[in-house]
This record gives sequence, C-alpha cells and structure tokens, in this order.
Amino acid sequence: MSYFYRKLFIDVEHYATLPFAIRGLGINESMSADEIVRPNGTEDWFILFMQKNKAKIEGATIYQNKIIIWPPGCPHRYGDTDNDWIHSWIHCNGSKLESMVSDLSLPLNKYFFVDDDLMMRSLIELYQEICDVRGADKSILENLFKVFLLRLRKNYKNFQQFPALVYQIRLAIEQTFNKSINVESYAREFNLSTPYLCSLYKQYYGTTIKQTIIRMRMEMALYLLRNINLSISEIANQVGYGDVFQFSKQFKQYFTHSPKQYRKLIL
Repeated sequence: MSYFYRKLFIDVEHYATLPFAIRGLGINESMSADEIVRPNGTEDWFILFMQKNKAKIEGATIYQNKIIIWPPGCPHRYGDTDNDWIHSWIHCNGSKLESMVSDLSLPLNKYFFVDDDLMMRSLIELYQEICDVRGADKSILENLFKVFLLRLRKNYKNFQQFPALVYQIRLAIEQTFNKSINVESYAREFNLSTPYLCSLYKQYYGTTIKQTIIRMRMEMALYLLRNINLSISEIANQVGYGDVFQFSKQFKQYFTHSPKQYRKLIL
C-alpha cells in the first residue's frame, strides 16, 4: 500500500454532547524534533499511532508501529526532541466511546504493537467517509470506528500470544533494518537456524523477514525524500543500501515511481 499524508479537523456542532463524533484525524503527519506535553491531556479521546523512526511515549523509547489510547483528561507526553518523527492520530468523543473501548477490553494509557497495514486501512476508511462529497454518514462512520476497534482488539490479543522470542526478533529488526545485516545474522544473534527463524517469524507476522526489512526501508525512504537537502544517494545509504541504483530499482518496484519522480510529486 502506498501511504499518503492527510490531516483534518472537523467543526462538529455540540461535539462534547454527541453519542459519537470524530473531531480530527491525521495520517502520516511528519513532526520536527520536539516533544508534545499535555499535563491535563485533552478534552476528548486521543488515539496515537507512532510510526517510522524511534520516538518516546511517557519517556520510554519505543520503535515504530506502537499505538496508545488516552481517555479524556489523561496527561500525556510523546515525541522525540532529538529526531524527526511521524505519527497518525484520532481525536474523538461521545457518550458511547467509553463503553466501546471497555467492552473490548482494550488497554488504556499503555502502548502496544499494531500492524501498520491494519492501522492505515482503518484510518483511510475513516478519512474517506469523512470527506465523502455527499457528506459523511454518521452511522457508517460510527461502524467504521467500531470495526477499527475490533481490529485493534484482535491485533492486541494476537500480540499477547506472541512468544517473547518472536517479539525480541521483531524489535531487533526495527532497530537495525537500515543496517548492513541479513537474515543469517539475526539467526546467529538468537541462536536459531535460519530456516527455523524464517518459519517462526512468518507464523506470527504473516510475512517474511526480508519483506519486513524492505517495507521498513521503503517507508523510511518516503519520509527522507521530503528533505530536499538530502540527495538520493544519501537517502539510499541512510535506509541501508550501499548502491543507489539498487535502492532506486527497489523503490520503483515498490511504489511504481523512482525516488526522483516521487520527490517531484510530493514537493
């Protein structure tokens, strides 16, 4: 899936008293090095999805694909004062929301891993309905949000069943995907045979380690291409490709545009 940047706030009449409403939604919003601190939280529910590059939530360093749900009035702090970072988010409210979340036993004030494709699919569905030229259907919007929460619960339950070893492997990949490292190196690190490591990873994540590394590199490249001060060669090096031609070929296979063509489209 080719990801895009979107951000909107909605002027919702009687927002605080509605059974359910979405006030704002952001997809792939890029932030300069900084930390957001809200000692009193927000007046509504705030769902935060941290993506691409490491950042911090409540002072703890986390890596990409982590989500956290904060209820109204809950203090929160997130971001990174040392590096740029990317996040997606939803501001929502309503008398139905607390029961929606509690009925599904979703954790509050606690980040957990969520599949990137799952998150983007749900956010894009919500965004498209909000922006429908015929006007957003409140019932459809509410049901799309319920499906989003159900997906989160399924993802969370599945993740809870992951062996600690599988999570450690994923964390190692998140921390080193842009380095000169291969599958055999991970196998040695965890004292596993390469075939067993590959089988174990695919069993829980539904994809291969190689495909995961490529996706992480390509997503990081998308972000870096917004920086006009970086050459294509420098970006290739930063995401783990010593050969700029190999990087360009992989990028075009993944996004159907070369890095140079993509940069022209977004700038």
